[in-house]
Amino acid sequence: MTEQAARYVVGRGRADITVWEPGHLMMGWADARNVARSVDGALEARAIAITERSSGQQLVFVGLELAIVTDALRDAVAARVRTRAGLPASALVLAATHNHSGPGGYAGYFWYDLPSGGFSTKVRDTLADRIADAVCAALTEQLPAHVRWVEAETELRSVARNPADASRLSSSRLGGSCR
Repeated sequence: MTEQAARYVVGRGRADITVWEPGHLMMGWADARNVARSVDGALEARAIAITERSSGQQLVFVGLELAIVTDALRDAVAARVRTRAGLPASALVLAATHNHSGPGGYAGYFWYDLPSGGFSTKVRDTLADRIADAVCAALTEQLPAHVRWVEAETELRSVARNPADASRLSSSRLGGSCR
């Protein structure tokens, strides 16, 4: 592909977002035995930045190995990314994997932070700084690319963890198999 033929430039970034507050529980647990005491494996933020060359319009998707993304975290990341790279909050998409082996105390909502041991500015700020690092790396290292997307309808849907609905998720209805 020639650089002139590419309508977009795309970059990727990654950052270690492992952080915890000593004595706090991991996010989503209300069992005092689930206190983070050490790190078994790093948690990551993975960003992909897409910029349309002619308009300069940008969009950055970030996958986070965290339980949730709250307004407090999103606002903190957006402020850092706007300052460091000029990216508006409207061009930033943060998505969590719903990992219950990550830090708690960053939500900014009383009932989410309470079981973890309370709100931790250290955890929220460290997460925001490192997520911003991943976003800025993705914006900095962009290369010419062709971007395609596909739209499709599917009968698969979330069943909110209800085992009675599991039959609706069978991939055999779509010609596949599940193990």
